[in-house]
Amino acid sequence: MADAMELVVVTPERQILKETVSEVTMPGADGYLGILPAHAPLITELGIGEMTYKTTSGEAGLLAVIHGFAEVLPDRVSVLAETAEFAADIDLARAQQALRRKSASPRPQKILIGIARLWLCSVRSPVSR
Repeated sequence: MADAMELVVVTPERQILKETVSEVTMPGADGYLGILPAHAPLITELGIGEMTYKTTSGEAGLLAVIHGFAEVLPDRVSVLAETAEFAADIDLARAQQALRRKSASPRPQKILIGIARLWLCSVRSPVSR
């Protein structure tokens, strides 16, 4: 059994990381995935969260990842992320500003629920009124 695999993380802008690692943990769409060398092949959607890895020399690494896809092969993990940044590279002021913008905007789910309720009210039969 192999004791290492290659981890490659890329975004639309650039390659973030190419490292030989002994383990990777990444945020899947439905929860975190733990990947070790010789893992069964899979392709998965990524969620939002922290991707951690351990190099073959034992050093730990951490990336913030936002959406994308990952391909896992027995000897390689390829991550195609919408956004990925090392913690040290995150501009805290920019991140707080983005959080404020996100918090101030109405949630799409609530808007869609409101539209659905209006539609249901408009199509009700006269019997139910």
